[in-house]
Amino acid sequence: MNPGIWTKFEDNPILGGERLGTCFDVNVVRDGPAPWTMYFSWRPRKAIALV
Repeated sequence: MNPGIWTKFEDNPILGGERLGTCFDVNVVRDGPAPWTMYFSWRPRKAIALV
């Protein structure tokens, strides 16, 4: 494993898939509108998602 190279694992994506599409740039913060807030770039919608 080379820590400088990322490889997509097709069998079990962390976020995304057929229903959501491609999602990148996941960021979880503690000081958002909820105790834990996750933001990510939602490529098919050309948006930043908040969950």
